[in-house]
Amino acid sequence: AAFALVADVSNYAPVRTSRAAIAVLLTAAMLIAAALLQPLGVSLLTCALVCVGAMLALGCLSVEEARTTFRVDIFLVIGAAFGVSAAMVNSGAARLVASLLLSGGGNGDDGPSLAGVVLFLYAMTALLTEAITNNAAVAIMFPIAFQAHAAAPDAVPLRPLVYTLMMAGSASFVTPTGYQTNLMVYRPGGYRYTDFPRMGLPLQVLAMGTSCASILVPGLWWKLALAVAAVMAGFVFLMRARPVGWYALG
Repeated sequence: AAFALVADVSNYAPVRTSRAAIAVLLTAAMLIAAALLQPLGVSLLTCALVCVGAMLALGCLSVEEARTTFRVDIFLVIGAAFGVSAAMVNSGAARLVASLLLSGGGNGDDGPSLAGVVLFLYAMTALLTEAITNNAAVAIMFPIAFQAHAAAPDAVPLRPLVYTLMMAGSASFVTPTGYQTNLMVYRPGGYRYTDFPRMGLPLQVLAMGTSCASILVPGLWWKLALAVAAVMAGFVFLMRARPVGWYALG
């Protein structure tokens, strides 16, 4: 006998494709206008607001859909994070944490070890982004990274630290609350909370090693990308062929 599990999915609506072409054209026009009008002082935000207004007028988006997608709590968290970031700079806390970052990263022949600082910074940012949004995590961690660079500009250049923040801030794999897409599949997929660290921790370690190695050795990134793709493909095949052990879902 065959059984089907049916469950309600909240905030779900059938996909409407009748206005898809218009939406694509409006999005392309927004990007082109932002690029052409930037020398005139017109920001991407202004172009985006005009694009949203056009989508509302042409029926690509309803007022209710636009209202429900505007998450006030997320904007409050991001705004508060910028306030915390400014407070850390003004109070000297960012400089203190930066000194701990430099000492925790170890020392090389010419001062602080860039590899140690990158690894330590990645771990701190990845841990923070699991608790709050990625934008807020980067807003809090950037002053610390900048102060670390200011304390040792020759040994710790700013660009690798910025790349580290970019990668670590988007590495939200360990908790279902770490990122919006995690929450999107959490309940509809029938996952448990423990499924995320069980699958996310190995992925986080893999992402951390790949990202830090690519940042520290720039010419190595494409080789690492191929290696990671092969490892992930093999891991998915292993899960499907032998769904037992610590990586088995359910």
